[in-house]
Amino acid sequence: MRAQLYAYFVWLRIGSIVGLLAALAIASAISAFIMAVLKAKRDFPLRLAGASWWAVSRGRIVKEWVLGGIVVMLIMLLQGINGWLPVCLTGALVLLALPLVHIGAAAWVFAKNSLRQL
Repeated sequence: MRAQLYAYFVWLRIGSIVGLLAALAIASAISAFIMAVLKAKRDFPLRLAGASWWAVSRGRIVKEWVLGGIVVMLIMLLQGINGWLPVCLTGALVLLALPLVHIGAAAWVFAKNSLRQL
């Protein structure tokens, strides 16, 4: 009976982690899209001048890396030693995905803006 209960808790934890990652992905995509739309007036001439996508969105990415690192460290301090591994792995996955999300959103807004569809 105890093994079934622990198996249930494992599936519950896996489901909650998957839900957390999905929510973080959706929230970061929406945030990156809003930021790309707000910065489109500055990004469009930079990109037309030949700046790379990294150069165009570097400021946003670095700010979010710093803030995200601080949040991960605070959560790790509050969790205790036993909860560091899941928090660290989730934080690392999110922080590594941030440049892809921001560059993708900036590229999408640039394409829509150049076609006058935005």
